[in-house]
Amino acid sequence: MLPCFTEVEATPKCTSLWEDRYQEYLRKSTELINLDKEEKDDEFQKLYQYYKRLLYGAEEFEETWQDHSEVFMEACAIYQIVYERARTTKSIGKCRFVWTVAGAALCHLHTKKYAMQRGEKAALCPISVIRQLY
Repeated sequence: MLPCFTEVEATPKCTSLWEDRYQEYLRKSTELINLDKEEKDDEFQKLYQYYKRLLYGAEEFEETWQDHSEVFMEACAIYQIVYERARTTKSIGKCRFVWTVAGAALCHLHTKKYAMQRGEKAALCPISVIRQLY
């Protein structure tokens, strides 16, 4: 687990909430296993979008009106819960949930922390612009 995501301590209430939500996700995702690929992909996309709305109060991190420090705390709680389960079950494939649901917030947090450590300012940039630069 990456220290920048484990050094953020979530409140017990937040951790408990996301533990329950992750267990709910695992139950719901198990029900999707026997669907055909296209239907399964659609249903997983809907499921991920549901949890993004719970986390961000919006469709995507960039659209959230919530306090970013709260979102970062919840995203780190999700990271810690999911990665701990992946570690104990030795199944890294289980980590897709955290990156699909909370990945944007975690990347934003990592960028801010990295820049602060180096005494730099961070700038968010669309991926299309980065592609053009390289």
